[in-house]
Amino acid sequence: MSFRKRSRSARGRSGVSLVETLVAIGVLSIAMGTLAQLVFSGLQASAAAERQVSGALLAQERMEDLLAHRADLPAWEKVASSQFPFDKEAELYGFERTQWEDYRWMWEITDVQGNQRLKRVNVKVQWRLPRAKEFRGRFDLFCLLAVPVHKGAGQEPAGGEVEGAQAPGEPTPADETGGVAPGGTDGPGAPVEGPEEVNG
Repeated sequence: MSFRKRSRSARGRSGVSLVETLVAIGVLSIAMGTLAQLVFSGLQASAAAERQVSGALLAQERMEDLLAHRADLPAWEKVASSQFPFDKEAELYGFERTQWEDYRWMWEITDVQGNQRLKRVNVKVQWRLPRAKEFRGRFDLFCLLAVPVHKGAGQEPAGGEVEGAQAPGEPTPADETGGVAPGGTDGPGAPVEGPEEVNG
């Protein structure tokens, strides 16, 4: 009787120990899986941030090149379109260096309404995210650019000013000297006649 009781108690103790071991292994597996997921998410976020920083630097580089050729933007556009390879699928331009093979870029220059000297420039850079085929990442850089206006025959100077025209409120040379303004004696600067003296 005593031998049977001892064997039963030994079996009971070994069974409890096995259950505890299985529970511990399960908890450890869940903890390790959660930790691995956090590490993987951190690596993905770090890679995405690194690509975003690279995209911003590339956009700044392209914008500086554009600003350096502001005197002749059509010529710059022609050179840029022939210098950089064009991706027909993405409808964007690529980069010459192979380290930027996952990046594409494009520019857009539009006129500012009411001012022929101002241009609105937008340089955008897009890139592929890790393990993605589409260009989902994007960085846009905007700028208002003042460009020189080339004067042609019969064109007014930049800003709508006409050479030799007098601005409103500006005194004429006749006003400064006290003479008669051009166009008659009724204009600004005409001398004011006093009452006539009557000789008695």
